[in-house]
Amino acid sequence: MDPVVAIAAIAAVPAYVSLGFSYYVFRRQQSEQERRNEWERKQHKQQQHHELVVNQPRLVPIGSSLVILNDTVPQRLATDAQQQTIQLQSLGRSMPSDVYAVLFPCASNQPPNTPVQSRGEELFGTYWEGRLDASLGQGEQLSLMLSARRVPLSENLSVIPGYTLFAPPVPAALGTSLGAHFYFARLTMTFRDDFGRMLAANFDGESVPHEKVLTQKWRTGTGPVEVSKDLRMLADEATANRKPPVIA
Repeated sequence: MDPVVAIAAIAAVPAYVSLGFSYYVFRRQQSEQERRNEWERKQHKQQQHHELVVNQPRLVPIGSSLVILNDTVPQRLATDAQQQTIQLQSLGRSMPSDVYAVLFPCASNQPPNTPVQSRGEELFGTYWEGRLDASLGQGEQLSLMLSARRVPLSENLSVIPGYTLFAPPVPAALGTSLGAHFYFARLTMTFRDDFGRMLAANFDGESVPHEKVLTQKWRTGTGPVEVSKDLRMLADEATANRKPPVIA
């Protein structure tokens, strides 16, 4: 090898090493920046979600005027009642819109100590539905009137994954032990927030003894949670599924 070429090659080694090290430092800095950007994006997304949850509408039942069959536990809603009324209050920081609600009874409202029918025979029974035409501001209250229906909704449907419109558990399955909870109805509501998100929440009505008189209290089930469809969409879907097939 030409001595001049050899000397030049040896002299170039530090330059190549320096260039390689510079590239390594550059890629490491770039990777660190990408990780930081991703962390900041996640933090921003979490902050946005937190603000949505904190400021989202929240409706809760605070009272009711219900037509009930009996004054002993387990109580049952009267399925021949044309209307049921529930008092709602807005506790969220924003107003809900497109508020729809359904009230489903528990089991089949059979008298105590009678065999409970199978779920399949109970799927289409009386329930009550209603909507709010007015928006509720924080702290405001309004009565929600629900009218009796038999179709198209059924007890095994749901808008909140894992929670049917049916009011569980069946009273007869709870036993009569001291402290047992008896739920006679389930209220499911859907509404929208300021961003157009569809939200849903449900509450279970419980018979609670107070000074030797049964009163009706509402226990929070779940929500508000974001859902993919509201009660109107569920009703439209159920109606479409009940239509007989078209014969060509």
